[in-house]
Amino acid sequence: MFRSNLPILTSTIHVSGQFMNNTEDTLALPGEESTWRRTQGIRRLPKRSTAGFILAMAFLFLEYVRPQDYVAALGIIRPGLILAVLLFSLWLTKSEKGYLKTPLVRVYLAFIALIVISVFYAVNNHAAFVTTKGMLITLLAGVLPLMAFVDSHERLKKFIRLWLLFHVVAAVLGILNGGKGPGSFLGDENDLALALNIAIPYAFFMSKSPGNSRKERLLYLGATVALVLGVIATMSRGGFVGLLIVTCGVIVFSENRLRNSLLLGFVGLIALLFASEQYVEEMKTITDPTESTAQKRFYYWGRAWEMFVDNPVLGVGANNFPYQIYEYEIRDPEYDIRHNKVSWGRVAHSAYFSLIAELGLTGTILFGLIIVRLSRMLRSIPRFYATLRPDKIEARHSEVILLSRAALVGLFGYLATGAFLSVLYYPHVWYLIAVAVILERLVARHREQLRGEGALYSPGNRAGSVMGVK
Repeated sequence: MFRSNLPILTSTIHVSGQFMNNTEDTLALPGEESTWRRTQGIRRLPKRSTAGFILAMAFLFLEYVRPQDYVAALGIIRPGLILAVLLFSLWLTKSEKGYLKTPLVRVYLAFIALIVISVFYAVNNHAAFVTTKGMLITLLAGVLPLMAFVDSHERLKKFIRLWLLFHVVAAVLGILNGGKGPGSFLGDENDLALALNIAIPYAFFMSKSPGNSRKERLLYLGATVALVLGVIATMSRGGFVGLLIVTCGVIVFSENRLRNSLLLGFVGLIALLFASEQYVEEMKTITDPTESTAQKRFYYWGRAWEMFVDNPVLGVGANNFPYQIYEYEIRDPEYDIRHNKVSWGRVAHSAYFSLIAELGLTGTILFGLIIVRLSRMLRSIPRFYATLRPDKIEARHSEVILLSRAALVGLFGYLATGAFLSVLYYPHVWYLIAVAVILERLVARHREQLRGEGALYSPGNRAGSVMGVK
């Protein structure tokens, strides 16, 4: 699942520019002690790890583009495992780790700990173990290295540009392959639609950056169109619902709602020109409760609820719904095995019903805390910049605001689409946590710099909105 092709990556990485540039926004400069360090205990980095950043981008490349699924020879050397080991080693030796003390990260680690524990009480230990392994690899080779090595505004922009590029490639592959993505958590049509919905607000909001050239703005808008077309190509009804939520979220969190509504309408019009009649007819069945797949979902959700009632505290174990549902079917007096298909191996078709059935109240509370803390962190970022004097707002400040809004809307897209998909253990939310921590660290750095420049309004005299973000 986690493999890579470093030679292919080299040419892809340079799309975003040179990685060796230092920047004034580096989060750990010698001789400076930031507000973040004082409050969170973060140590200064003696030296920025360029290798760590490049390898982190390489890991994202193999996560989203997945060349190993197209070139069989790559699977032999298992470059994903090699990258994971290298990244974790660099993270251990070349980074500070104060962000591990933040409440959001602590809850996330507690959630992973619960999944690890579930291996020991799950009926199907192997299924729980495989899920645990995937979660740990995402944590150690993806989330933690991103938090550590995306340590400046320039690196943040390069990370977002590459991440969007990888999603555009996945969207193009989906269009060419009848809605199917590169593979793994992007292979299924519904799964691909979910990932693209999360990426859409990043492309759109970054097109609004006041620091963009005309070419950059057009590239971001082009990426937005490509991502929307990718969602349409999947023919996913859950993806369509998520797309509507993302569109509404972009409008709600925009300063100029009318202009952005018109722009999104134009993007939607372009997408409709490529939408087939079959797609339109398929979307009309969303509200039909008698439709066959809707009936199946209701059935699986009912079985998930039964599992939760029987195992309310810890659930049946990570990824064990598919291997426990049969037990609940055969004990049902109304279930006749002679006339009904066995559902062994079937998923719950909902992140939420997977959550309550497999991890119980403990997991539900932890996951709920993750979502609440994540959304609060993202919403707090624009509020800080609203305390700045208008003449002190810079393009980099506006971009941090835009990215916080994009991450928040992407979270809403996940929550909406995930209601109909078994995506609880997919990496999307965990990468959103990494983005939130990166943004919060930049805010802490900006706060210290701007406070020293006298750029903040006095308490009670805050700016009503953030200039430069339209």
